[in-house]
Amino acid sequence: MQTVGHFTAAAIRELVPDAHHVTMSNLHAAGVRSSQDRLLHHLLDAAVRHGVLALEAPGRWRLTEEPTPEAMFSALLADFPGDAVMTVTYGTCGQHLASVLRGDTDPLELPFSDSDAMATRFYDGTPVTTRPILLARRLLEHSVAHWPQDRPLRILEVGAGTGATTAVLLPGLPPQRTHYSYTDVSPAFLTRAKSRFTAYDFIDYQVLDLDRGPTAQGFLRHRGGVECVARHHRPRGDPAPDRRPARRRRTSTRARKPQP
Repeated sequence: MQTVGHFTAAAIRELVPDAHHVTMSNLHAAGVRSSQDRLLHHLLDAAVRHGVLALEAPGRWRLTEEPTPEAMFSALLADFPGDAVMTVTYGTCGQHLASVLRGDTDPLELPFSDSDAMATRFYDGTPVTTRPILLARRLLEHSVAHWPQDRPLRILEVGAGTGATTAVLLPGLPPQRTHYSYTDVSPAFLTRAKSRFTAYDFIDYQVLDLDRGPTAQGFLRHRGGVECVARHHRPRGDPAPDRRPARRRRTSTRARKPQP
């Protein structure tokens, strides 16, 4: 959190470079959107806790030292090399914090840029994401082991995103009787997934928007199957460009046993 405090103070310095004191009013005058106020208060609290900002009065702050987020960032990389992917992802977002607060940069676009596989590396290789994915694999293996041998195994993955969950689940599936639906609200994810999973010919790739009825999008009701929710769907009414991922993330696997 110390690094977060320094990234916050650096963003404040960028937003109001000549101000001796910082208030929400002059931050808004500098272009910070009011929709970011809740996030900004959390960030300012972190900066105060770590001494780079001082709270002089309710809603009034001042810088106590020159922020050094780059030095903090480099120290994190050196001290925790095993978490480099996660550190770089968060650092990239921190470097663009002022632009995010002004609304000039969509924070979800930073790790999901087409020019970099940062998001794929993040979801494939950080403990905070891999642990629930490995749990999902164990749950799916249990479902497969108890699945009738004479029944097809239909799997629907909702919000598959970068394919981090898919990559862990696929090797444990019997290809001769598996039908795997890889879905996401964003068509861009499907295009990349087709290139990534060419070795698995039992996958079909479809857009699935949970704000609309699944049957209206070509998803038929089956009497048995496995649903894997790898990414929560975006909230209703949230405008999203093609590459935007879902806002909240979790991994779970639920089996529906076939009925006789």
